[in-house]
Amino acid sequence: MMKFSILLIIVSGFLHAKVKLGIDRFFEQPQLLNYLENKRIAILAHHASVNTQGEHLIDLAFNHPQIHVVKLFTPEHGLRDLSDDWIEDGIDEKTSLPYYGLYKPERRAPSQKMLEDIDVIIIDLQDVGMRFYTFATTMALTMKAANEAQVQVIILDRPNPIGGFVQGLTLKNNLTKHFISYGKLPTRHGLTMAELARFYYREFNLSMPYFLVPMEGWSRKMIWEETALKWNTPSPALISPENSYLYALLGPLESFNLAVGRGIDNSEAFFIYGAPWISLSESQELAQKLNKLSSFIKFSAYSWKPTRSRYQGETCYGVKVVHFEFKKIHSFQLLVKVLHIFQEMFQERFEPTVKNEWTHRYFGHKKAWQWIQEGKLTKIINKAQRQTKRFKSYIQGLLLY
Repeated sequence: MMKFSILLIIVSGFLHAKVKLGIDRFFEQPQLLNYLENKRIAILAHHASVNTQGEHLIDLAFNHPQIHVVKLFTPEHGLRDLSDDWIEDGIDEKTSLPYYGLYKPERRAPSQKMLEDIDVIIIDLQDVGMRFYTFATTMALTMKAANEAQVQVIILDRPNPIGGFVQGLTLKNNLTKHFISYGKLPTRHGLTMAELARFYYREFNLSMPYFLVPMEGWSRKMIWEETALKWNTPSPALISPENSYLYALLGPLESFNLAVGRGIDNSEAFFIYGAPWISLSESQELAQKLNKLSSFIKFSAYSWKPTRSRYQGETCYGVKVVHFEFKKIHSFQLLVKVLHIFQEMFQERFEPTVKNEWTHRYFGHKKAWQWIQEGKLTKIINKAQRQTKRFKSYIQGLLLY
């Protein structure tokens, strides 16, 4: 079999068209299924690895007469359930197959021993389009492990829920080896998982055979609500497409000392931002300043007590997003301006929660937070625009849609 191949498709340009997922197309390919017969298969999947009927890839593959599944791998947040803890190894209750967590302090990729009895790894993960979301890194590290073992990889593609738009600063070499900053990607990379696989294959000079199963009917202009697909939660806080849109817009605020709406039900995750050290009057002033940034996103003063995570049980004052038109907002530029307002208003009270290296990784440049503090927003925005242009040129030959 060729080292790299793609199933040919015709991509529809109509919005609100029915998108067919890679998982659905995979089981419609008799030639591919025949090839997999008698192969020992591992699957890297999670909660959202389901087809358009809601059937999980593990169950479909396990019950298919031509597919012999040997073991399972799972990324951050778990296999069938959703968790914010380290993912331990275990036995899948529905299939009795062993699964291995790839999100724990001592393991972020399959070991070579785990791959000794494997011929093919099938990967089906729902990404959310931001570099610091960890599923793409898990895929990249799994591909590198497979390359070392010369195990074939098959990637079943899914939509980038925030569309194929590229924005933000591109990582440099000294920031590209961390779990939230892996590879020379901009903050918002605009790629699907299959396209990211092609990017990593080239970026890391891989040589193992791999195969992509693209979608049908998806276009780069689509965000999730235009796909006619049901949203399947990929992680505990992103319970709706709207949560994922706001995660893309303002998610890096979580790397500062703010509560961001994580709670027992997560309905307000990334809709609200605040802290006990903000007063009621300051929350009102903050909302007024933020509302001057754009007519496409509006805030109101807000107070709440987080039910879990940061500042649990404490009264927090801040702001809530009450209206936004996601496709009309330049996410990176908005983030830079919002951060500057927070910094300008609250000075030393507003600070990164962990060492600056994490802030660098979120933004993609070691001086980004310094420039925001100094009010050099134009410098950051112009730099991001130049880097975005170069990145878009670099990925032209990698795009599937």
